[in-house]
Amino acid sequence: MTITNLALHIRFLFVGEGPFDVNLVTHLRRCCILAGADEAEDVTIPISRLGDRIGRTVPEKLTFALALEPNVNLVFVHRDADSEDPKPRYDEIREAIQVVTKELTHVAVVPVQETEAWLLLDEAEIRRVAENPSGTISLDIPSARRVERN
Repeated sequence: MTITNLALHIRFLFVGEGPFDVNLVTHLRRCCILAGADEAEDVTIPISRLGDRIGRTVPEKLTFALALEPNVNLVFVHRDADSEDPKPRYDEIREAIQVVTKELTHVAVVPVQETEAWLLLDEAEIRRVAENPSGTISLDIPSARRVERN
């Protein structure tokens, strides 16, 4: 028996480090669609706005977020690499997932400084995030070539 025409609906949670990390959600939603999902819905909770009431560790944030939104089928966890070697962050996220929920699919989002900087070169995306997509004031964004030299 072959199953065809099955709609894949992703309902995901994003757990980030700081208040600006939530800006990655639009990109993650797009990545889900590009990876084959028919729909991608985020139910992200602005954890960083809640302060220290929930804790700072990945397991504490995950536990809190999943208590509020338990019906997700994917979790994105963002941690900056803070160095050239992202492996410790991948390990940290994997261990946190194992502690909190063994069966939930997750994706570790671990940008290194050079990777994360590329988002800063996208003028249209900066204007969209700033809720001024039609803005005309010069943002004086450096060229990619200039960034690569630094």
